Amino acid sequence: MNKALFHFTASGCYTALCLASISLSTDVILLKKTPDWVYFIFLFFATFLYYNFHKISWFGHARMLKKNNLKYFWTAQYPGLLLLCLIIGFAGSAALFTFAIKNATTITLGLLAVLLSMLYNQKFLGIHLRSSKGMKAFTIGLVSIITGVLIPVAHHTMLATPLLFLLLYSLSQFLFISALCIAADLRDIDEDREDHIKTFPLVVGIKSSKRLIVLMLITQLLLLLMIFNSSYISIAQFEVYLLISMLSMLFINQLDATKSYFYFIIGIDGLIACQALCLLFFIR
Repeated sequence: MNKALFHFTASGCYTALCLASISLSTDVILLKKTPDWVYFIFLFFATFLYYNFHKISWFGHARMLKKNNLKYFWTAQYPGLLLLCLIIGFAGSAALFTFAIKNATTITLGLLAVLLSMLYNQKFLGIHLRSSKGMKAFTIGLVSIITGVLIPVAHHTMLATPLLFLLLYSLSQFLFISALCIAADLRDIDEDREDHIKTFPLVVGIKSSKRLIVLMLITQLLLLLMIFNSSYISIAQFEVYLLISMLSMLFINQLDATKSYFYFIIGIDGLIACQALCLLFFIR
């Protein structure tokens, strides 16, 4: 298999798997029910679709033409894989809307997530949103919460979930995902500088970005402690979040731009996956 093709197929699948796992955490923590594997599978393919679609956007083509960068060239060699990705992604989207057609809240949230994902890499009122400081981490964090937390809750029973619990849990997970997104930007400082994308590591530096990440993770733990003190989660569940957050801090402390692409992907997305797997398999 072509190296560039394997690079994006493998990383795309892995990223999709890890982000979709957030929905499993929602089932276990908020809904306290058996995971909705139908939605998990849809979310996996939808994420995989967006990941690859982003890589072949006009932004990706511009970079490919500028540098002849092979990592943006695989779709030209294997168009069938992209077609399969599109078919599965759109089929999954159609199935979701058919399945949830009676739930206006779910549909509204789904459309909002799609809109945010599309606008993220486009120009809006003359402003390239992705070039705005912190927009990448904010957008990915928000879309992850919409698809991984709010939609599962809205689809089942929003009214049965205490509002304070939902707000605190959503904010804690948003901080966790956004912090890891900022960590991922440590890898792309040189490319982001060339493309005039204002990520936190590029604007404030690596050390300040790491301090911000640690602050976000500590704030996440404080929110989870509030949730625990309100008896919404068990001590075992809180310990899982505490362990993953501590591992995240240790992992991020030694990150730098010289680490390999797969080191970043496996480490950062792996922390998200480990959180969901620990909640699912060890404390249910």
